Amino acid sequence: MKLYIVSQEKKGHVQYRIKGSDSLGEIDVCRRYREFHQFRDLLFSRYPGLVIPAIPPKQATGNKEESFVEERKYFLDLFLNNIASISYLARSPEVQLFLRPAAKVEDSLKSLPRTNTDIVLNYFKSKVELPYDMDKFPESKLHGLQNDISEFVKEQKMLMEYLKNFQQ
Repeated sequence: MKLYIVSQEKKGHVQYRIKGSDSLGEIDVCRRYREFHQFRDLLFSRYPGLVIPAIPPKQATGNKEESFVEERKYFLDLFLNNIASISYLARSPEVQLFLRPAAKVEDSLKSLPRTNTDIVLNYFKSKVELPYDMDKFPESKLHGLQNDISEFVKEQKMLMEYLKNFQQ
């Protein structure tokens, strides 16, 4: 998958036109910055613990200046091509929805079924070859890891309380 972005102003806001192709065909769709932002947030929430490439930060003023639009276009292009280079993300339903024309991409992305740990693990089992079978992972190790995580969460809660008291 190779993608590139051209920018264009439309009705008082900037749109970024994504062009390219993948195994499903040609890609030619326009997206606003806020749609990129929502898309990244969605990926971040649906794939916890995975590295999701960054996008440029929001900027309230000067966001229509040519130099700013060009810089943002460059970084959004980098974001998309980083996503495209990560095979499990490039083939994900979220990416496919984002890259295909839709009247309201936000609604389309929100319509995806909720995810949980089992769904994410099953998705990765089908897309990524793991060095061991998760179903055969020793139960005792899982309980040990669960205890470690629970202990870590307790410590973090205590630390947060300490920080709140320290601020006052």
